[in-house]
Parts: sequence; structure tokens; C-alpha cells
Amino acid sequence: MRGADVRRFLQHELGLVRSLAPVYGLLHRLGDSYLRSRPRHRKADPEAEAAFRRELPDRLRTLAMTHADKRLRAYFQDESRFGQQGTTTNVWAKKGSRPTAIRQTEYEQADG
Repeated sequence: MRGADVRRFLQHELGLVRSLAPVYGLLHRLGDSYLRSRPRHRKADPEAEAAFRRELPDRLRTLAMTHADKRLRAYFQDESRFGQQGTTTNVWAKKGSRPTAIRQTEYEQADG
């Protein structure tokens, strides 16, 4: 969560108007810390990612045995491309945690 979100909650739900500094102090007293979130794509599928990590070693072993006379090389491609401006953001979360946040600027092609 962001400090501005907590501030908005305090104002709208409890009628408490506070600047961000006291809100940050409250979050610190509650054991939270201002952490850099781990970026996550909005279309990410945690189950598919877990299945890929679980199945990859067996798939590589099978390929290596099937083509024992060949050298096996594995290549991976990330989502880097022209026009992508993904960034990360800071959020308040419990100390020691690794929060994730969807934060990506995307563009659609305009045909014309």
C-alpha cells in the first residue's frame, strides 16, 4: 500500500486529516517499511510460472537424452522491447517482505 492510500483512508473512513509525514510515522510504528516493490506484469500467471519452473529440468533432461550426440543450449528471452517503459514503485509493507506491484506503461498501435 502507498502512504497516500492510507492517508485517504484515514480521511474518508475515519475523518482524520493528516499530512503524509504523520502517516509515515504511524506506518513505521506498525512495523512497516518503505520498500521497493518487485515488478509484476499485469498478465502474469503465477501457476503457469510455477509449472514452468517445476517441469523445465525434466524437459531439458529429456531433450539432452533424446539428442545425446548434440550439445544442448538453453536460451531465454525477456520482455525488453522498444517502447516499453516499465518501472517499479515503492510501497509500505511489513519489514522483510517482498511485495509485488503491477507497474507498467503500455502502448497500443494506432493504425492510420
